[in-house]
Amino acid sequence: MNCPGKSALDSCMPKGPPGSTVNGSVMKAQLQGFFFIILFALYVPVALLDYAHFPYSDGAEHGAAVRALAENLRTPGEPMLNADMGKSSRYVPSIFLMALFSRMFGCDVLTTLKVFLVAYFGLFVSAVWLFARSYFDDAGKALFALAALLFLWGTGWKGANAYMFSAILYTSYFPSVVSFSLSLLALYCQVRFVRTTRKGFFLAEMLIVTVAFVNHPPTGVFLFICAGFLFVELCGFNKTLFFRMGILAACTLAGLKAWPYYDFFAAFSRVSGGEMSASADYGASWNYLHSGVLIRTGTALAGIPFLLFLLKERRNLFITGSCLTFVFVYVGGYFLHANLSERFIFFIVFCLQLAFACMVGDVLRKTDTMLHRVGSAVLLCVLGLGFCLQTARVYHEYIVPRSDMEPAPTREEHVGPNRVYRQLARYIGSGDVVISDYMTSWSLPVYTGARIMCLYHTPPHVSDNKERLEDNSLFFNHTTGNKRRWEIIKKYGITHVLLYYAVDGLGILPRVRNMGLEQIVVNREYALFAVPE
Repeated sequence: MNCPGKSALDSCMPKGPPGSTVNGSVMKAQLQGFFFIILFALYVPVALLDYAHFPYSDGAEHGAAVRALAENLRTPGEPMLNADMGKSSRYVPSIFLMALFSRMFGCDVLTTLKVFLVAYFGLFVSAVWLFARSYFDDAGKALFALAALLFLWGTGWKGANAYMFSAILYTSYFPSVVSFSLSLLALYCQVRFVRTTRKGFFLAEMLIVTVAFVNHPPTGVFLFICAGFLFVELCGFNKTLFFRMGILAACTLAGLKAWPYYDFFAAFSRVSGGEMSASADYGASWNYLHSGVLIRTGTALAGIPFLLFLLKERRNLFITGSCLTFVFVYVGGYFLHANLSERFIFFIVFCLQLAFACMVGDVLRKTDTMLHRVGSAVLLCVLGLGFCLQTARVYHEYIVPRSDMEPAPTREEHVGPNRVYRQLARYIGSGDVVISDYMTSWSLPVYTGARIMCLYHTPPHVSDNKERLEDNSLFFNHTTGNKRRWEIIKKYGITHVLLYYAVDGLGILPRVRNMGLEQIVVNREYALFAVPE
């Protein structure tokens, strides 16, 4: 029999004598605490490792923004380029908090990133737990929801918005993931407000929704869609829905207008107008998040039959309605080639994972028949398979790191790029402008404080990155004459030339040596030259 007051955890608890309710509650609390301890014991040691792919990830860009803000909170300027491009959309509330921490405690940017990897992972875990616990009103389902979000994946996707365990080991401080965590925290406040009518929860929701949207607008759209369906599920479709959603929208618009570090409306105009479609990195992201959907989603596909069941039973409108909306945006964006619509794949998977957690909890409560016991075992095996896949990814990406830019060596032979960048910080720093290939350039600002000529990823406020990339490619072209290289150096105010052989530059080393530059260091890994004043 399905007992409404019975948690999915109860099925895992040993049966005690009558009157043992208190002891059972204590044991459930201990089990929950043990789960969180194990989770952080798995997370923290790996997150603190030197991640080999960091120099080529979004983390380098966010780290550069932290560094620039920590150096100048009022007018940080462009965090990576040697040009005044206006307000950068990289300066968001979560980055501001990290910069403030760095200034207050005198931490370098790399230490700050590691501290906030753990801190923002704590925010993610807390937000998922609080929301799922209040929404399902079931501690067992909340634990399954948290486990599903982290481990119920296939090979998954990395980068912005990625929250599977093997990705969140380095993405927890990304603005997109922080906003995702804040979104779940806001939805928790919404559930609590509806069920308790305490105005403090709605005030908290207003604040969190505003910060979440300012921090990462695409994830803010996810939050508004979820909040709408959640309200309809809890309260029905009525005038109050429009009133409360209107208040949240007004607060968000006011926050976007008041935030001093970037102009959302200008950035939105460029993205929605299709101006960013010409950027190679936008196209690469669009292709990446539309590729291998089945194998990348993997075990989360087990949520599909449960989602269909919820639709048939007209249950959990928050999950079903949100999922169908996200599918519409994702598929529609594919055919219309709409910028950023590909990100909604993460939100689709999120709904499948919640549907899975919901039904696992229901099945585990019914262990009185062989069918239910077999079903419980199968579902737990699916979750276990997802855990094994994530463990394998962690091993290959963190324990035995391999750089995408180099042949796959053994652990003993591998020399990660992080060590090279730390060496470079001895020779270049704030005030310097470096030209290197666009991949190597990407991490120079976060490690050294120097500015670079062109960007690997193009933010909306930078209008000439395509021209910069073309000039950069011309500089590294073997057929380009040194006269043209000097023109590029003068055009962008270059102070240093860096050739990192593992990526590009070894072929033009003899020509660069003949340019009359000051040789700072030339070794087996890279060559660094200074431009004479």
